[in-house]
Amino acid sequence: INAEYGGVGEIGEMCGAAGVNLLYTCPDWCEEHPGSGLSDVTDDVITRTFHHNCVVPTILSKLFYPALQAASKANSELPLNRRRAAVVHLIGKAGTLTPDHFPPSRMVAYNASLSAMIMSMKTMSYEFNKRSDGILALGVIVDTPHDEGWSVERVRDGVSGVVHGATERDHGKCLWYVDGRDVSY
Repeated sequence: INAEYGGVGEIGEMCGAAGVNLLYTCPDWCEEHPGSGLSDVTDDVITRTFHHNCVVPTILSKLFYPALQAASKANSELPLNRRRAAVVHLIGKAGTLTPDHFPPSRMVAYNASLSAMIMSMKTMSYEFNKRSDGILALGVIVDTPHDEGWSVERVRDGVSGVVHGATERDHGKCLWYVDGRDVSY
């Protein structure tokens, strides 16, 4: 999929009536350094950060929407879960507002853009409900490489476990990748 969001039609055609049952996005663009704050934010930095961390995953979800609908229809006998159809956004914990996950970072554009992505995911869940699409919308909150104890294996295994266990009760929520607990706000 190129920068102009091309190529999605070809993916949909390739999948045919089976559609795409699981779409992951992983917004994690940051131009700010960990010690930066409000006085360091510029129009360009905040615009690029919001574009990469909120606009791109939201537009990709929109572009894959017909293929997700096709998968949901093809798997309509299944309950709402990843095997039917799901959009899963992996979101850095900097986007949360819960006290045990809010970072000491002052990176304004990065933190705000991830919070915006959480709201985008939540809004998608309402839209999917309104249309009775049978598509699960889920945010999985993850550590980043800057966090103590981070490893690719830990994140991969945790995300996999949470996504595989997600059901209708988790629709529209943000779940902590370590133990699946709800950290929505």
